[in-house]
Amino acid sequence: MRKLFVRTALVLGVAALVGWPSGAQAAASSNFSTAVPGFASASANVTYVDGEEIRVNSLSVSDLRVDSNNVYAYFVVYNETGSTAKTTYRYNRQDANTTLTWRNLRITDEHYGLKKLQLVVCVDDWGSDTCRGSRVQINPNF
Repeated sequence: MRKLFVRTALVLGVAALVGWPSGAQAAASSNFSTAVPGFASASANVTYVDGEEIRVNSLSVSDLRVDSNNVYAYFVVYNETGSTAKTTYRYNRQDANTTLTWRNLRITDEHYGLKKLQLVVCVDDWGSDTCRGSRVQINPNF
């Protein structure tokens, strides 16, 4: 029994050593969600690859009401200088009780880095669109 335990510990120890090269950080995943109650919701799962790349594993946009108003979502990206940028708007034009999902998207910034991220969902209504943002999350690899 002791030999089995020692052998298992040795194998696990070697696996841990080859898992990450020296100085590398593990990619961290995070979930986002936000809503304009009764009208629209959005959720996303992202992986923070490093300080310059975020992989959007999935982004879902739901239209919750029959009203002929489109809904859309996007990310607000904060870089190290404090500036922000918006990603491409992802529209759901299907109307009520539908959800559209995009997978395997990327957000990159080689010049200023990707320090923080926020998901925003909006209703394309008359005048200024009604929008709500998720809490801002910090890139743990920045």
